[in-house]
Amino acid sequence: MANRLDNYLLENTIMDNQRVLLAIVLSLVILLGWNYLFMPPAPPPTEQQLTPETASGEETAAANTSTAPLAPTAALNAAPMAPAAGQPERPARDIHIETNTYQMVLTENGGGIKSLKLKKFNEELDPASGLKELIKAGGAAHELPLYFSYGNEPDPATVPFFSTETNDLVVEQGDKQLTMTATLPSGVVIQRLLTFHADSYQVGLEVTIHNPSHEYQYQGAPFLRLVNEPFTSNSNNQFIFNGPSLYMNGALEQIKTGELEDGTQSRSGQIDWLGYEGTYFMAVIMPEGEQQTVHFKMLDDSRVSTTLTAPVVTLGPEAVKTYRYSAYLGPKKLETLKAVGHNLDKIVYFGWFDFLAKPMLWMLNYLYTYLGNYGWAIILLTVIIKLLFWPLSYKGMKSMKTMQKLAPKMAKLKEKYGDDKARLSRETMALYQTYKVNPLGGCMPLLLQIPVFF
Repeated sequence: MANRLDNYLLENTIMDNQRVLLAIVLSLVILLGWNYLFMPPAPPPTEQQLTPETASGEETAAANTSTAPLAPTAALNAAPMAPAAGQPERPARDIHIETNTYQMVLTENGGGIKSLKLKKFNEELDPASGLKELIKAGGAAHELPLYFSYGNEPDPATVPFFSTETNDLVVEQGDKQLTMTATLPSGVVIQRLLTFHADSYQVGLEVTIHNPSHEYQYQGAPFLRLVNEPFTSNSNNQFIFNGPSLYMNGALEQIKTGELEDGTQSRSGQIDWLGYEGTYFMAVIMPEGEQQTVHFKMLDDSRVSTTLTAPVVTLGPEAVKTYRYSAYLGPKKLETLKAVGHNLDKIVYFGWFDFLAKPMLWMLNYLYTYLGNYGWAIILLTVIIKLLFWPLSYKGMKSMKTMQKLAPKMAKLKEKYGDDKARLSRETMALYQTYKVNPLGGCMPLLLQIPVFF
């Protein structure tokens, strides 16, 4: 009787456990199925819009800047959105800009530079090779140089339509400006004011962010982008750097493209300039104002993306925030770079012998202004340096001639004292003193000239 009772209780316990397990499985199936079938998808990232209730506990200054640098993704999830901006009523146009130094093509689709040709330089030595093309449109709108986005990083952001009333712009003297305006889907208005100089490779860029809402605040951060590839096909010179670089916190840093193959690299600090440099040309951005952050990454085998950003800013209702930049797109000419400022001349770096090379480069350019030919300028500079080093060269040759005359006497000393190294050394030094010869006199003048002629 007892055994039957035990079996009955055991069977009931097993059935109860099975019922509990089945209930858990059914609950999980219902929860997962409900989330999959009926829950709405997460909204896409956009500029954050804060309702008055959300912002009541926060500072409501017109431009309240966060002190922490941005992470690589600066877009914030949005609260209720303002009405979306309408689609452009016409296709995006290309705006042609021509100064005395370059020909530029801007596009209204994102506002970036599609093409930039330098009027004083050719692709090759042959004049028939055409003007030097520093920027070639080879990617999407958000991959063009000087593409600006607010709130989102350039890659996921919606490409804004920057309309302008200007068709083409010719700058023969002085300065001229171009205004381009876009409205983001959030309602935020971006105005780009570009300044072109007749005889300069520098372009001014002033970007104004306006929150037209009377009720909401917006949070976002600025992103300004450069995308570059090697300026020449033979840019693999191991002695001359080609690639992204920046001047930050008083120091030059050159980043090899091989270091970017493992992923994005970021730098934060007081940035004077950043961009891409080749052997003879460069394309850089010079930010103004607060501490900045820059992200370098490879887009493909040759193209490098350089994205400049700043801390997140909260724009109150009807508030305005302005960002100012300058761009230099042209040759690495030392005098021109010094005139621009922003420590831009630091990009011309000759390594250990920089302190000797820069004066020689100045002298070479000075001679070129009179001769009009770099070949003759190099020959004349070499002759001048040879004349300056003539006293050292003469002293070295004289010492070597004397050593040649002493060679027979040195041979006799080796025959006589070859087995006594100490005595041979004493007699050799006595011989040098007698004829007033320095055994290093022939080598030292040559060693002193190596840094110059290296």
